[in-house]
Amino acid sequence: MSWRNIISTVLFLSVFSGAAAANSIVIDDFDEGEASVNKLGKNAGAWASNQDGKTKGCYLSLDGKEKAGALGRSLCVRYNIITEETYYLPGYTRADEKNRKERTNVCVYSTKLEINLSGYQFLIISIKGDEKEGYTRSLPVELRDGSNNTARYIIDGIGPRWKEFIVPLGAFSRIENWNYMTELLFVFDDSITRKKGTLYIDNITFATSDKAASAPGLRAQFQGTGIVVDGDVDDWSGIMETDPQRLTANNNMEYGRINNEKDSSAYFYSCWDTDKLYFAVFVIDNELMISGGEGGIDRSDGITVYIDSDNNGFTWNSSGDIEAVITVDGKMKVFPERLKNLGDKIEYAVKRRSNGYIVEMALVWDATRSSPEKERIINASVAVQDEDYRDGSRRAKLNWYYQPFSGKIELGKIVLG
Repeated sequence: MSWRNIISTVLFLSVFSGAAAANSIVIDDFDEGEASVNKLGKNAGAWASNQDGKTKGCYLSLDGKEKAGALGRSLCVRYNIITEETYYLPGYTRADEKNRKERTNVCVYSTKLEINLSGYQFLIISIKGDEKEGYTRSLPVELRDGSNNTARYIIDGIGPRWKEFIVPLGAFSRIENWNYMTELLFVFDDSITRKKGTLYIDNITFATSDKAASAPGLRAQFQGTGIVVDGDVDDWSGIMETDPQRLTANNNMEYGRINNEKDSSAYFYSCWDTDKLYFAVFVIDNELMISGGEGGIDRSDGITVYIDSDNNGFTWNSSGDIEAVITVDGKMKVFPERLKNLGDKIEYAVKRRSNGYIVEMALVWDATRSSPEKERIINASVAVQDEDYRDGSRRAKLNWYYQPFSGKIELGKIVLG
């Protein structure tokens, strides 16, 4: 298989735009400053072969509404590389549409690098198309080295939702001098699938591994009046005015098969006060299964909350990490089993609905080994297990963010707001 056809990993997820891991270089996350200067302090900008200052060409802006994650901004690129020309052939009138043709121009978004990439293996970029204005489904990306060698890779599969594309640097085969890379370019030319539209770009990163440079993030609101954990979510009304974190088969499948969002999907919120960290998980499930036989709690519908208490990667059976499973019939089990006394520090309630169920949960801060301070990051994930028999989809699991790396698992990030 050729490099052109490889995208080693495409993660359909919203990406948290916080600090990247030590084994990566963030070129830009667009959260601060202007579009004209990247996070390295180098120049960035757009160039077009035909830019009229109005509609033709390439125009950059920073957008706080469209962002790859709960926080920050993204780069909005509005482009139009169409130039209409009129020509006349014998036998045709001036009004005849056959006299018209389109000539494609070129526009480029360029960000300067001037860095050593010899130890890096992947280019990681989050991209999304604008559904209303239209967008290209593919986009050439070029790297240039200090010897002025340029190599191209075409990213394919851009859609109306954020996707994280992980591109092997080996795909840029013409690069000779990785010790000094000068420029990264996004090229809008005749090869793209739509010649006029809008793309959003975020979290441009070079990394030493194919582990995503950033995990998805959720900003948990401070709730001064507290939450009563009883399965009735009326006291979450203010929090639920914000966008939830969604779990779907397209974006969050850990294993198994799910037929559609009615079969299994979920969304959740989180908040905190000075005593506890709270979760409200709304599960859509068209067939609720409860197992009382062998397998018990592990063979029933339910949710799992993972907490990486020491923030160094979740590890199975680690005394510093928590896995709390709550089933639709109101049972809970905490792993590893030697931490079963933590159950006294976890409150929960389950309420069934016609199309699924709600799980409300609270952990006292002692259980998380964290303290309630604004801007503190809690590494965590919420998962939904679906057991079905009628529709043949059997066992499946959705997980908000659960990325293996170096023998551990990276979880999502909850920021105390």
